[in-house]
Amino acid sequence: MRDETCGIVLAGGRSSRFAGAVPPAGKAALEIDGRSLVGRVLAALDAVAGRRILVASPRQSLPSLPEGVTIVRD
Repeated sequence: MRDETCGIVLAGGRSSRFAGAVPPAGKAALEIDGRSLVGRVLAALDAVAGRRILVASPRQSLPSLPEGVTIVRD
């Protein structure tokens, strides 16, 4: 079942609801205990999805990501 599942993480956007707590690189780069928020989500998704896709803004900078993640710019 894992190999047949695709997980998609939406990481673009202006992070407007974070009220100034977001680093310049956006909420995807926000760190919790030394790991980026988006990295944590993608790592957790790896347990259930054979393919992981990260959707980001066209010029959005991203932190280091786990291997095997497909990045799509929207």
